[in-house]
Amino acid sequence: NENISIDIENNHKDSSFNSYRYCTEVLIETVLTKKELQDQLKYFGDSLVIGESVNFKRIHIHTNIPEVIVEKLSMYSNIIESKVDDMKKQHEVINNRKNKICLITDSIADLPSKYVDDNQIQVFPISILFDKTAYFDKLTIKNYNLFEMIDLSVAYPKSAAPNLSEVRKMLNFISNYYD
Repeated sequence: NENISIDIENNHKDSSFNSYRYCTEVLIETVLTKKELQDQLKYFGDSLVIGESVNFKRIHIHTNIPEVIVEKLSMYSNIIESKVDDMKKQHEVINNRKNKICLITDSIADLPSKYVDDNQIQVFPISILFDKTAYFDKLTIKNYNLFEMIDLSVAYPKSAAPNLSEVRKMLNFISNYYD
């Protein structure tokens, strides 16, 4: 993985939540220029910043549709890594926590999103590996995308063990605000 820095603040917990819920970052290998990527992505959110090196670009965007960002980028680039932070949930936990304890589940539980939001349940997305790309269940890939990809491919996707550093990151955040 290539370290490409971009001038953004990755920690959104102190910022107020705006109209876009997800901070989405994607590292890609591509021949597209920064300008071409900006033209492709500018309509999908705000705070679009693209860092670049010779062969790699790191995209940062606030959006409500991270799955569309990843789908669009996968059409003309190789996705190296991605991450999605739920800025709305972070803001609510910090400023309007409803309970003293927190329930954490993974996305396989398939709880309705309204129920998850209403009860401030933290959901850790499982990773789905498909054609060398890791997707996050219900964040960077939705069920309809997954089923379309399965129909068009000869190989089935695989699930992957959670990234330990991402689990630690979530637990560290949660432990600062819940008993």
